[in-house]
Amino acid sequence: DYLAAQILNKRVSIRPLAKDQYGRLVATVTYRQMIFIKKNAAHEMLKQGLATLYRGGNAQYDGEKDLLENIEANAKKAKRGIWGLKKGEYESPAEYKRKHK
Repeated sequence: DYLAAQILNKRVSIRPLAKDQYGRLVATVTYRQMIFIKKNAAHEMLKQGLATLYRGGNAQYDGEKDLLENIEANAKKAKRGIWGLKKGEYESPAEYKRKHK
C-alpha cells in the first residue's frame, strides 16, 4: 500500500540494471514527488522499514551498496516497519527461502 500510494498517478522511471536468475528485470525505480523532488523507490521502502536489502549472489546495487546498507541500518535502529516487530512476527525473505527450498 505504501509504495502504491507513493507512485500512483506519478511519472515513474525505470533504469534496467540486469536480469536475475529467473529472468526478472532488476532495475532502479524513481518517481517524482512534487515537480522538483525525485525519489528512489528502494531508498524510500528501506527508510520506512518496508524492505530489506538483498545480499545474495549477483545482487545489483547501482553503485549504492554503502548508501543502501546505511539507510537499512538507520531504519533498524529506529525500529521502523518490520524492524519494530517482535521476534517471530517477521520472517525475512532469506529465512523464508531457506525454509521452503
